[in-house]
Amino acid sequence: MAAPVYAELLAFSGRTEAFVDSFFSETHIVVEWEMDQAIWRTAGRVSKLRGAQQEAARLRSALPPSRLSNRRSRLCTEAIAS
Repeated sequence: MAAPVYAELLAFSGRTEAFVDSFFSETHIVVEWEMDQAIWRTAGRVSKLRGAQQEAARLRSALPPSRLSNRRSRLCTEAIAS
């Protein structure tokens, strides 16, 4: 499994590295920690497209960004800093 998938799974609320690692160990899933440049570039383009689609959907709904999104952004920033 690709390392970014590990990161996404870890991002879910309530999941710890120990939990995710234990799950992979028990299910014999191996994380591929190293990938070549082309894979990272593709992942970046897909992520950018997804973000643009989400922004377009938000604008179409004419609703302000949710507080949850702001809280998640703050939690991500705090997690990276620690």
